[in-house]
Amino acid sequence: MGGPSGVVASSGNEVYKTLSNNVNPSWIRDKGLRRLNFAIGAMFASAAANGYDGSLINGLLAMPYFNSNLGDPASTLLGITLAGISLGGLPSFIPASYVSDYFGRRITVAIGSSIMLGAAIIQCATSGVYAFLGTRIMLGVGLGFAQTAAPPLTAEIAHPKHRANITNMFQAIWFWGAIISAVMSLGFLFVDNHWSWRIPCLFQGFFPAIQLIGLTWVPESPRWLVSKDRHQEALSILARYHANGDSDDQLVQFEYQEICHALELEKEIAKSTGWSTFFATRGNRHRLLICILVGFMIQWAGNGIVSC
Repeated sequence: MGGPSGVVASSGNEVYKTLSNNVNPSWIRDKGLRRLNFAIGAMFASAAANGYDGSLINGLLAMPYFNSNLGDPASTLLGITLAGISLGGLPSFIPASYVSDYFGRRITVAIGSSIMLGAAIIQCATSGVYAFLGTRIMLGVGLGFAQTAAPPLTAEIAHPKHRANITNMFQAIWFWGAIISAVMSLGFLFVDNHWSWRIPCLFQGFFPAIQLIGLTWVPESPRWLVSKDRHQEALSILARYHANGDSDDQLVQFEYQEICHALELEKEIAKSTGWSTFFATRGNRHRLLICILVGFMIQWAGNGIVSC
């Protein structure tokens, strides 16, 4: 690449390091980066919510009042209830991806967080296994929307020098949610009334609430804005958060040109590809099978049994 305004021929951390950038080397001392990274931290809440919701039932089943509320359901119905998050989350990923591409990442995260927050409040007041199952499915739907949009949003707004670490950290936050779930369950285990399980269930709304608050200062993805031909807005966001408002900054201009070039390539590729591409060749079918089997093997490894 000849310069930040030219055609992008290379990318990556090595290129970013060669470009001048109007930020403090220490992000905590830089106003734009500090604001951006704290906003990204709020988006981590969807991963924490995933860990909390996925691990909560394991603790609730040790509570006598929770079991009496379920009413001693058959093992098959109990199993379906445990899988409620997955039953709601799995089918929601497909519509969530279209909503994310059409309406934006922030709107999709807001929809998912609102659904989860509402489900947590409703679940706290439920009685009986069927009502509890319904709210579990509702939580899964909300989680599916939030988890579809929050990871790409964090990656697409992160400063290039921090993007790798932020991407690595995102799913690691799952364990924070799982740990907090265990702490809440243990803390209320010996409470001698129905609030012993209702408060941990209500706390499922904590992480979605953090995301909803965080969305008030999280910027929209510049990549999504460019895909909607809102180029000036995208450039303004890159300048504000990655160069303290300097739109002529070399790194900002490079990022902007890189996004535009990548989207042009994707548009060209999309003209000759579609869902049928998965089955077009033997190699593609093999790759599709691997993608599917990886998901199954992750759950069949036993983590689903011990974490629910």
